[in-house]
Amino acid sequence: MEGDEVRIRKQGAAVILEPMASDWAWLDGIAGKFSEDFFVEGRRQPRLPRSSEVDGMFD
Repeated sequence: MEGDEVRIRKQGAAVILEPMASDWAWLDGIAGKFSEDFFVEGRRQPRLPRSSEVDGMFD
């Protein structure tokens, strides 16, 4: 097994040891590669509405 750390989980009666990833390379296998122009214009999201319940909470 590669690495110095493992994740321990139980599945039914089995105890499973899985190596912990030390980088994000494993994500390429799941998400695939992004095109060169992905995120060129940044992240566009609408502004969140103001909420009177949290106004001033973090001042």
